[in-house]
Amino acid sequence: MQWFRLSGSRLVLVAVATTWLLSGCLSSSSSSSSKEEGVPPLPEAAGEVINARYQPLGVEAAIVLDTQTNLVWKRCYYGQTWNSELTACEGVAIPLTWEVARSLIDEDGFRLPTLVEATSLVYCNNLHGSAEEIGDLDIQQGCGSPTLSPTIEPTVFPDMRQLTVWVSDEEPDSVTKLGVNFSNGVISDFNSPGADYRLILVRDPEDGDDPRAADGSLPKQPQE
Repeated sequence: MQWFRLSGSRLVLVAVATTWLLSGCLSSSSSSSSKEEGVPPLPEAAGEVINARYQPLGVEAAIVLDTQTNLVWKRCYYGQTWNSELTACEGVAIPLTWEVARSLIDEDGFRLPTLVEATSLVYCNNLHGSAEEIGDLDIQQGCGSPTLSPTIEPTVFPDMRQLTVWVSDEEPDSVTKLGVNFSNGVISDFNSPGADYRLILVRDPEDGDDPRAADGSLPKQPQE
């Protein structure tokens, strides 16, 4: 109902009254607004927690809630889809340049993660003895060796590769951009912004029905 703010005060009062009559409560109004904007609410938990940390969401379990960080992740690269029967990703990943990746917010409200968010996924089997330790490392040093690669929980993200993915952070006075290299779990800081890298997308439940892209862009309105 945000467009009512651009109208006169009389129309605002009419809009508010109409909303109360139709919805009966503010929570229903918020849900309706989310649907109008094309960003669905996060699905409910479904199934058992994976590796004592990752809770699948929705019937298809295409996304997981990290119960330690409270971040929600898509289990496939951007461009791929999750096949629940095969517990694997299908399709072709779509790599993007850094600028395009920062402005991306997909139809489900997922965006490019920050460096801290992406680091929380780094799993070093030589350093992390329990699920709660995943992501606890010096990202400048990475996992070291020997370690399993790619350095990400394989039962949760079975089709990730030993590749660098973009993050939204940028270093001051640097023409290169940041990423996380999941071959060894280390920060990658000499990436050309024009290079095409894959994306792992995240959504923060604290954003509610108003998720934004990493650069602050709003979701695009659905075509009528």
